[in-house]
Amino acid sequence: MMTRRTLLGMAPAYLAGATTEDLWDASLPVPKAAELWELKDVRFSVIKAHEPERDGGYGFLHGVGLGWHKGKLYASFGQNKGIENTSGEEARWRVSSDDGLTWSEVRSIDTGDKGAADLAVSHGSFLSHRGRLWAFMGAFHGARTRVHARAYVLDERRLIWQPRGVA
Repeated sequence: MMTRRTLLGMAPAYLAGATTEDLWDASLPVPKAAELWELKDVRFSVIKAHEPERDGGYGFLHGVGLGWHKGKLYASFGQNKGIENTSGEEARWRVSSDDGLTWSEVRSIDTGDKGAADLAVSHGSFLSHRGRLWAFMGAFHGARTRVHARAYVLDERRLIWQPRGVA
């Protein structure tokens, strides 16, 4: 796994005076895109292809969040059968045991509260803490009103997310 210290050790002069808390020496300007160095041993992986014709009508797919937990890589993303960032948005996830080379089937973290037809739950972030994997998913009502985050804990045996309320 690549760390900041590893990046600092590989980087050119932009990082000369940087610490492990910095991405580059703050006394130097941020480099232009053409001046950036190529990272070694980095690959591009598709976590979930956009395939509405195969996905039951999910027309929107966006907002990946990644997190490591117990040697596995977890990914969250939002999917919607309607218009992006509207009610009907669902928090979805996959997990990889081989550093992102292959992924599990797509599963849901939260498909919204059926008692509140305008609730949308979307992508978010993970936190591996004290042996448990937490997910914090963005949520909103209607056209992005009453925006908030919802917390979940993964039941690793059953591979389902247990809601823990509004964070």
